[in-house]
Amino acid sequence: SVAATPAWTGEAERYFNDGVAYQKKGQFDAAIAAYKRAIRIKPDYGEAHRSLGYSYGEKGQYDLAIASFKEAIRLNPEDAETHFYQGAAYHRSGQWDAAIASFNEAIRLRQDDAWAHHGLGFAYLAAGNRERALEEYKILKELDQEMAQRLFDAIYKD
Repeated sequence: SVAATPAWTGEAERYFNDGVAYQKKGQFDAAIAAYKRAIRIKPDYGEAHRSLGYSYGEKGQYDLAIASFKEAIRLNPEDAETHFYQGAAYHRSGQWDAAIASFNEAIRLRQDDAWAHHGLGFAYLAAGNRERALEEYKILKELDQEMAQRLFDAIYKD
């Protein structure tokens, strides 16, 4: 016999979907509340933790974003997208080494991720490592010309 899906799973999904809808409208406080409700019902809901982190990041609450991403990664360590978002939150909060580590992990999981290479290049540049930023530019040229050009312009803006 097939096991029935617990009722709480559907309720958690509904709150998660509400959060997604609020997030798309830029209503991050409402999205955060909805994601928290989904997580209260289903604590191991990795996608809700990731989306919660994204909404916190959009509000500039990087410590809360990073904590949410860490939990999402604990639940699903192979999710390249969460590693990317965590790298972005670290970058925005000025934690260059942690940003570099997160972007590198995203790239290890998904080598041709132009966004992760772009983020890594900017993190290297922010950390004062122009040589490594230039290496990322060379990789980006093959993946996304526009992103590559933005990184190149930043490297040589002096």
